[in-house]
Amino acid sequence: MNKTVSILSDTGFKHLFGDEKNKEITIAFLNAYLRGERHVAKIDFLNPELQPDFIQGKRIVLDILCKDDEGASFNIEMQVSSHAHFKERILYYMCRHIGNQKIKGDDYKLLPSYTIALLNFNLQSRDVFNDYVIADKLTHKQFYKGFQITMVQLPRLKDKMLEEIIPDSSLKKWMEWIYLLSNYTAMETMPECLKHDPAMVQLWNQAQIDSLTEEQHKRYEEEMRIINDIIYTENRFKANLEAAKEEGREEGEAKKAKETALKMLADGEPLEKIIKYTGLTTEQISKLSR
Repeated sequence: MNKTVSILSDTGFKHLFGDEKNKEITIAFLNAYLRGERHVAKIDFLNPELQPDFIQGKRIVLDILCKDDEGASFNIEMQVSSHAHFKERILYYMCRHIGNQKIKGDDYKLLPSYTIALLNFNLQSRDVFNDYVIADKLTHKQFYKGFQITMVQLPRLKDKMLEEIIPDSSLKKWMEWIYLLSNYTAMETMPECLKHDPAMVQLWNQAQIDSLTEEQHKRYEEEMRIINDIIYTENRFKANLEAAKEEGREEGEAKKAKETALKMLADGEPLEKIIKYTGLTTEQISKLSR
């Protein structure tokens, strides 16, 4: 079994980012994410269950929900695999969470709300992460600051060299966190260049499997067994799909070549020219001409 605790499991993720004793990890992670937009000094973990407003409504359970000392809230999600309407689900989660803010009278002042989705798969975007805000389509000026959804594609940085991906200073700390979360389970030792951050060192230490209690360890093993089965099934499905696509392409190309050869035969084109433009063999062309 791997010596480190994976954030793909619910137990591992909440152990590292949702545990009272590891608050400093979460605070440092959030400040790196915010990149100076605001500073988080302390946080309180909140009940991640959002109850419906009506009897047949949907109850939502977020992964990790916390707020800072100024009331800004942060929902941190870990998504193991992709599924239909994932973006809509994340947007719905945020809307429900914003809707739970207590509005009194005509005071509609809303507190900032951030959703950070760590993805174990890639979306269509080629970026490592994308920040989505409410903004004007033409000017790109934000309509309301404080509402933001961020999608982080962890596989984009897997097996990369740290020196390859560190950009300008404003993103450096955030990219270091993403890099560590993308690769730490495959590392034998923590990179020296990341040991400058006490919170990253704490994450590394707490990510060791022996940091779990016996009960956590049992839950973790069961969760990882299920997750590995899901990942294996998805990888097989993708491989079969790619094989089917390739087979379909080959069949399509063969059909097109035959159709072209038939037209060229009908036009009286010489055999050598037909072979050149279709890639068919003499025997294949002879069968078509019968």
